[in-house]
Amino acid sequence: NDQISMDARRRDEVATEAQRLLVTAERLSLRQGGVHIDDPAMRGISLAQLERINRIASVQCARDQWVSSASGEPLSADTLNVHDLLEHLIAPATSGRGCSLVELIADEPAAQEPRHYCCHWFGMPFSHLLRCLRTHVADHKLDPRATVYWVAWAALSTQDAARAREPEGDVELEQLPFCRALHHSSTLLAALDVGGTFFSRLWPLLELHLALSTHPRGGNYRVDVYAAAPGRWDAKAVGLVDGVARSDNAVVAKLLREEFF
Repeated sequence: NDQISMDARRRDEVATEAQRLLVTAERLSLRQGGVHIDDPAMRGISLAQLERINRIASVQCARDQWVSSASGEPLSADTLNVHDLLEHLIAPATSGRGCSLVELIADEPAAQEPRHYCCHWFGMPFSHLLRCLRTHVADHKLDPRATVYWVAWAALSTQDAARAREPEGDVELEQLPFCRALHHSSTLLAALDVGGTFFSRLWPLLELHLALSTHPRGGNYRVDVYAAAPGRWDAKAVGLVDGVARSDNAVVAKLLREEFF
């Protein structure tokens, strides 16, 4: 029994070390890779790439004992939000190069063209945002490596974000990167936080309004709404899908899937 316990501990130690080395390699590749994508509206990010960022952030958060600048509380992989990611990971990795996160991690510019637009409150836990995206991909039977979302904080560099907040001259709303990315997309995914703070924030409401009122596709544009469900045993989100998802083999399946929303 002692030998079995020692073998089990050794396997756990080897697995932990392998994971640590993997994340270290990925973190180094953040500093070495990258491409240039001139148009911010074309800087989408795949779910697989977001999962990679989550792995790096989770390890660094625990190792460096990240603390929220808003509350002063210690952070964990389950509680850190986009503001924390920007402060502790994305800004340090991109500021010296003057690029966006997407440009830093992409291998091929054409592969980053977004087909979906994701809007959410930046204070939402990143783990909950990932739940929404994972479930969206699963419900529609999409490939996480090829399903590309436009996500503002990943697409915009620090300079791009400053220009979007304070445009120079008379710039029409439709010319801003987020609006062009929205009009280029075929689906908007609204990822809601558990407390519903999404509906008290101006920016996500503007995105939702533009999707419903100005999109060139008009009534053919899809709007899917997903919310993280922390109490679910399977760690999934719940989504209200515009129409029927590919995983819904009948209308009753849609009703059963959405009843927890």
